[in-house]
Amino acid sequence: MNSLDTRKNFYYHRIKVFMGDSMIEVIGTCPVCGDTFTVSELHCSKCNSSLKGEFELCEFCRLTKEQKYFVKMFLKNRGSIRDMEKELGISYPTVRNKIEEINAALGLSDGSLPSVNVSEVLQKIKNGELSVDSAVSFLTGEPGEEKI
Repeated sequence: MNSLDTRKNFYYHRIKVFMGDSMIEVIGTCPVCGDTFTVSELHCSKCNSSLKGEFELCEFCRLTKEQKYFVKMFLKNRGSIRDMEKELGISYPTVRNKIEEINAALGLSDGSLPSVNVSEVLQKIKNGELSVDSAVSFLTGEPGEEKI
């Protein structure tokens, strides 16, 4: 599948998500209050067995269909933001924002790391305005470099 086909698939998938034209998928978050759903019954359609109780959904069930698709494409592109930009036809900041959004949905974003323009940091290293150690400290949130 070429890049154009993938982009078409991405937007077609987005339209299906918003139009409700797809199979019903388990959602992990209550649309009314935003709390996490708990599954109370599992059922086998082949043998008609049922299991009742309280079951937690996996953390990925908290992602929207669009976010799940983005994660799938991210893995397909082996984490390359540049390849994601090309394949989905979106900008670097958009890719980065989607990653942050997904991290937050999975509880991986603690907000302690600063929002940084990495290109700016690299340019300052190249210009001799910043040492590599200082940049690493800043980017990882270690004490030392408060502002770049």
